[in-house]
Amino acid sequence: MTSDQTLADVFTRLRVRPKAMIIGADPGDTTGLFLLVTYDGGMLVRHSQVESFNVSFWLDAVFKMANECTIPFNRRHVAVERYAITKRTVKLARQPAAIEVTGVIRDYARYYGANVWQFGMSDTKKLAPDDLLDRVGWVPKKGRGNRHARDAARQVWRCLMDVDYIHWLDAYENRTDVTMLEPIQLPSILPNPLEDTDE
Repeated sequence: MTSDQTLADVFTRLRVRPKAMIIGADPGDTTGLFLLVTYDGGMLVRHSQVESFNVSFWLDAVFKMANECTIPFNRRHVAVERYAITKRTVKLARQPAAIEVTGVIRDYARYYGANVWQFGMSDTKKLAPDDLLDRVGWVPKKGRGNRHARDAARQVWRCLMDVDYIHWLDAYENRTDVTMLEPIQLPSILPNPLEDTDE
């Protein structure tokens, strides 16, 4: 499947109706995003890693696809990594982008009528270690360039356990078809509208 093919096209080809959608996010300067759409007998997954300023474009594209597929509003979920700021956090690292991107994601979720869930990174890593993500076929094999997408997939795994235990159990026991879709292609550098283009 090409990256510009919509979810509606995929479901028309599969002759099934989508049941639920979960978006997972690992916010930061490089944001990991993961999309899971369930249907009877299977699930579609799509992962991406985008620069923080492209998160809104990715979310807009995914929620528009959800509208085309008529995924019910009460079956749309967004799971974003909980980022707690403590005295220790300030000493270790500063990640203003993580907080800003989390705000953008929460706003988009509210705008499109999705439920927002937040889980801590340590909890999701215990529930969805790398070997489990590899076994269920949600992300490409572990390697450079997909760490953030894996962390976003962990958020989805944790959320799926709460919102659709049957699909979660089917995925855990490899009793469901998993179709990995191509990442959504976004521009890596957006033009600066304030930049003078006449030279």
